[in-house]
Amino acid sequence: MHGLLHVTVSCEWYAIRDTMSIYNMFFAVLGVISLGSYNSMMLKQDSRLWMTGLVTRDYDAGDVTLLRWSVFRLTSLSGVKGMDSKTNHSIVLKQDGSVYAQGSNRNGQLGDGSNNFRRTYVQIFTGGVLDVSTGSFHSVILNQDGSVWATGLNDAGQLGDGSNIGRRSFV
Repeated sequence: MHGLLHVTVSCEWYAIRDTMSIYNMFFAVLGVISLGSYNSMMLKQDSRLWMTGLVTRDYDAGDVTLLRWSVFRLTSLSGVKGMDSKTNHSIVLKQDGSVYAQGSNRNGQLGDGSNNFRRTYVQIFTGGVLDVSTGSFHSVILNQDGSVWATGLNDAGQLGDGSNIGRRSFV
């Protein structure tokens, strides 16, 4: 997966608080780790997604943004194949090729056609996606047919569409 660290050995995960105290969280085998500016996402080889840091919850605690010091399982999405997270948004690719996005959308980086902040994961592709990647304020997906789609901030031409116009939907 693009921009992701693949870990294939058993390891110990340390979450470090701002007070520099250390919490140990053991994972039998990690599959993929994605590091955002304010959060970390860990995908275990059993397709379960775990997170820590500044996250938005869309399950048991309701519609609130939380700062989590310890790692927790994201129960709202199952069958996860890949993910990426950057400044204030994350994108999740499920095994069926569907894609879900959550977080800041100021620059249209979620690709849902709006600039609305999404506290819950919203489906942005129903299938056919092979890989996902995020920049700080844009997102890119690789489709099964080999096409690449991008959305979000485009001030430096990062979407590759021949312009510097930001997009709220994938182009």
